[in-house]
Amino acid sequence: MKNLKILFAVSIFLSSCVTINTIQLPYYQSEIAYIESSAAFFENGNIKKCRLADEVTLNGYHCVSWMRFFENGQIRQFETAIDIKRDSILIPAKSILFFHEQNHNEISMIYLSQNTIIQGVNCKGGEKITTSFYPNMKLRNCFLVDDQVIQGFPCKSSLMHYVSFYDSGKLKSLTLSRDFSSGKMNYRRGTYIELNEDGSIKSVKSK
Repeated sequence: MKNLKILFAVSIFLSSCVTINTIQLPYYQSEIAYIESSAAFFENGNIKKCRLADEVTLNGYHCVSWMRFFENGQIRQFETAIDIKRDSILIPAKSILFFHEQNHNEISMIYLSQNTIIQGVNCKGGEKITTSFYPNMKLRNCFLVDDQVIQGFPCKSSLMHYVSFYDSGKLKSLTLSRDFSSGKMNYRRGTYIELNEDGSIKSVKSK
């Protein structure tokens, strides 16, 4: 009981030491509240990163926790407070979204907060596990939750091996999860294969 009281007292003390500031974001014509000690700024005075003190809606996105910005004031990355429907993709809450530097409205990659099926592919979620996209929101590459047959190829699930796609959605590269035959050629489990966009094998690298 005594330890609980001490922990409670410490938490109250720490919370009382947190300073909350606000700053205007001219690009979004909005204001955010942030924890002062978390903030960093560009030389032009624009905010570079901060930890939000409360949820804020910017450009239609519900943002929480840490945010980062480009030097011109547009969002570089944020954590979403709610599920987001983007094209045919349902991005789960607590995912971290990153935007293209050249086009700040296009998502370049996501740290998915949980495993998510995207365009028929079971993509692995988790801290700093990258799922990336083309500007048209077609899947560029991801790590698989489990071994999965994609467009006829048995693809290996591993944090050392991702699968990649062309912007048309066609499979581009993979590592075989099992022995595989194509035409008169046989390939061993663990072989890395690059494909042409028509599905023919472009190159092979054995393990």
